[in-house]
Amino acid sequence: RWSLDTSCALLTRNFSNGLRLFERGLNPAVTASAEDEGGTAPLANLAGTSKGNGIRISGFDRNAQEDARRLTWAKPARIMLDWNSATLPGNAVILLNIQTGARPRSQISLTPLGGDPGKSVDLTSSFELASGKGWRTLRVPLACLGNARPNGVILNANGPFEFELDSLGMVSEAAIVDCKGPF
Repeated sequence: RWSLDTSCALLTRNFSNGLRLFERGLNPAVTASAEDEGGTAPLANLAGTSKGNGIRISGFDRNAQEDARRLTWAKPARIMLDWNSATLPGNAVILLNIQTGARPRSQISLTPLGGDPGKSVDLTSSFELASGKGWRTLRVPLACLGNARPNGVILNANGPFEFELDSLGMVSEAAIVDCKGPF
């Protein structure tokens, strides 16, 4: 007997056929750190503060106790998520389920970790579009980062900015989309 799976990981954020980075907690196979001019600091369960106080990540309650994160940049800083040798889905799309109340006053970008440092995706227009509209899912094709199999990603902001995150991961998507955004 044949059955057709009609579920869509892009709509349900089901990472069972992809790679869950953060959803109600950091994937144990992923390491997170924050970096600014003061140096690099580990982020246990994707929470903490960079050494120079450039970024603070705190848990808050969305659907369960501390199941989401509030990321607050005070000055230029970056978050690094390293999944090292984890298996990535084919045609991977990075999903960030975010909410932001204010339009960004700084540039926000995503860069591959262990990849071509010149390849970066500007997410500023995506955050501008999402501001004040509740929870939105950004879908960034991994191919836009220029490296089909990076070791991780770096989320950069070059100044003050705040947004909330309740899930982050990768799923497979059939077609690649434009790499210019908004995503």
